[in-house]
Amino acid sequence: EDDSYGNYVKVTTVDVLAAENAVLHHTAKYDGIEDGHLIIRRGQPFDIYVRFNGGFNPKRNKLRFVFKTGPDPKPGRGTHVQCAIADSIIPGEWCAILKSRPSREEAVVTVYTPANCVVSDWNLTVESIITHCGRHMAFKYNHPNPIYVLFNPWCKEDEVYFSITALLEEYILNDSGAIFHGNYKQIGAKPWFYGQVFEDGILEASLYCIQNGFNSTYGKAMADPVRVSRIISKIVNSIDDNGVLEGNWTSNYSGGTSPLHWGGSVAILEEYMETKKPVKYGQCFVFSGIVTTICRAIGIPCRSVTNFASAHDTDGSITIDMYWDLESREAVTGTGTGDSVWNFHCWNDAWMQRKDLPEGYGGWQVIDSTPQERSEGMFQCGPMSLRAVKEGKCELSFDGPFIFSEVNADRVNWARKSDGQWFILGTEKSALDITDQYKYLEESELERNAVISASRAAINKKPFYNTGKQDIEFGGFLDRDFIIIGKDFDIGIKVKNLSNESRTLEGKIVCETVSYTGERINIIKKQTFTSGLDPHQNGELLMNVFASEYLNKVTEQAAMKVSVVITVLETGQKHAEQDDFRLRTPDMHVENIHVKKTDMNIGAGELWTAILALKPKKPGRRQVTVSFHSAQVHNINGVTEVDITEGYTHL
Repeated sequence: EDDSYGNYVKVTTVDVLAAENAVLHHTAKYDGIEDGHLIIRRGQPFDIYVRFNGGFNPKRNKLRFVFKTGPDPKPGRGTHVQCAIADSIIPGEWCAILKSRPSREEAVVTVYTPANCVVSDWNLTVESIITHCGRHMAFKYNHPNPIYVLFNPWCKEDEVYFSITALLEEYILNDSGAIFHGNYKQIGAKPWFYGQVFEDGILEASLYCIQNGFNSTYGKAMADPVRVSRIISKIVNSIDDNGVLEGNWTSNYSGGTSPLHWGGSVAILEEYMETKKPVKYGQCFVFSGIVTTICRAIGIPCRSVTNFASAHDTDGSITIDMYWDLESREAVTGTGTGDSVWNFHCWNDAWMQRKDLPEGYGGWQVIDSTPQERSEGMFQCGPMSLRAVKEGKCELSFDGPFIFSEVNADRVNWARKSDGQWFILGTEKSALDITDQYKYLEESELERNAVISASRAAINKKPFYNTGKQDIEFGGFLDRDFIIIGKDFDIGIKVKNLSNESRTLEGKIVCETVSYTGERINIIKKQTFTSGLDPHQNGELLMNVFASEYLNKVTEQAAMKVSVVITVLETGQKHAEQDDFRLRTPDMHVENIHVKKTDMNIGAGELWTAILALKPKKPGRRQVTVSFHSAQVHNINGVTEVDITEGYTHL
């Protein structure tokens, strides 16, 4: 074969140098690298080795690299790109530069991708263009494996650029952690394995979810982290388009897995990819864990966030409205009776610039995949700027009023008169400052201004207020935050008579088990009372609760709610109040052993051990988590770390 003029020189081999490129692109931990798959980050060059069947002369032999993604690639959509070897870099464009010539038959080419290219799995074709008898012909070499192009938080030109690169070890590369739950007085940590880099198939699953969320319409929207993160919030829940996970808050998990039994995202995404049907079942912490996995896998910095005493404002009023029946002296329950306060709610923060918003509102953005409210007709939420949430700028995109109310809404207690007219018993200011990134100091001028600003976008009610003499001071419920499950406890509320006259208090205390979303499950105990209070006297109204009264009614999160309705007979003053608490479950300690759940009975005070053989895939420090569930007690977790070296494992 005569190649003196380069007419017949063709590509015989392409090596995408997966391992070498991965080190520079911070993708070396991805499982696919070991299989020779190239995983790179946009806005950063990568090298390709090309071998020819003869001597390659760049002046005579034309070489063209063609990248395509999606079922119908088009240049105008940013899904069909071709670049011939150029003499110099073209900023902001795909281009290829000849880097070196190891021999006459070899070439190393550096490919440059723009920092705003589509994030997807791309197919590569290398074309050698030859001229024969005045005609141009292209001999194509189709690379057998896809090339994965991800967001690049290490690149200043990328909209997800994160300047504190040390934190990217957590927000991008760390594949294990904990998601917090419980209530704001007793916080628990559920270990969670995100698995975005070490597990085979998770990157592919993450990209599939995004592509499915865009209805397989590949285009420039898949380059925009704002659009992509909003799609993630939609596709992780199953309601609109058969997304990843079906929610279930009923405590009946027949036909699926209890949300508490999941310990990570990997098994869920694997099942979804195998069946292409929603996995059963999830709750907010599971949705949040999957979002963290997908965002980190594709290169968007992400963290799971837990908001305790999380408000769910169903009517857009920026207040949480609780309704009370003064005749029965109990809270009004059931569908349509008001807003709710969840013991906790998990969502996500994702990091990106917001060119669609005024300057300064980039950075951390709230996204929430738990299906609660429709947004633009779909169950999706965010991204919403944390700064905008903090400042009450609810008019900014997306879903500001709903997110603001979750962290800042005041609780308003309503009661109904005999003529049917509702009036306000009292207002409780939001009590928990979750972080200074989300809200200003409670009751500060800035915090109240943020609430006022948010209320401008809210649906306002015109209330009637509790009137008359208000000379009994209610000091809140007694502390119940370290009660071990199985122990008796007391429920009490503090009262003080501020007047110079005796007062008679009449009312009812109710203790009930609830789901973590605040929904009543079982009433444990009710107690009515009539109690006198001398002038300027302090007192406590108490109800005893015995373990035998609640043990067979404990919910998965061991969550309880106590409420009280009180009327002062002499003045007509009325008071209603609720509080949540959580029974403390036993601690689990994992030491020098690996424990696996099996079906068996464990007696009180017994030590139970079991051996589990582990086969690590890679060296490094790894987290081993143990979860324990029983008919009486749920969600007990233990964690230990193992140091895996070549040939040895050290606890």
